[in-house]
Amino acid sequence: MKYIGSLFFGYITGRVWKDKLPIDHIYWAWFILQPLFFGLVGASLIINDIYKSVVLNGFICLMCGILVRMISCIVITMNFGNLSKNDAIFHTICWIPKATV
Repeated sequence: MKYIGSLFFGYITGRVWKDKLPIDHIYWAWFILQPLFFGLVGASLIINDIYKSVVLNGFICLMCGILVRMISCIVITMNFGNLSKNDAIFHTICWIPKATV
């Protein structure tokens, strides 16, 4: 039952808040908690316990994802965006950090 509650949480909160969304409160909570979350994840990571094969597989997976994203970005921007080759390459390079976060 707890999983069903998590599925309907967004719908229920949208119905309850309607037009009075607490955007400012959520923004400031995330502004304060985001560095804390990233710091806690980084602090809990023990480098010596990580196998090299896991790091290698993760790196390969990340590179494959970036490559697919780059190819699809170039194809979409050149075919549907009516952009030049240089503009398409610029968009691809600009989107690399977004794919890795």
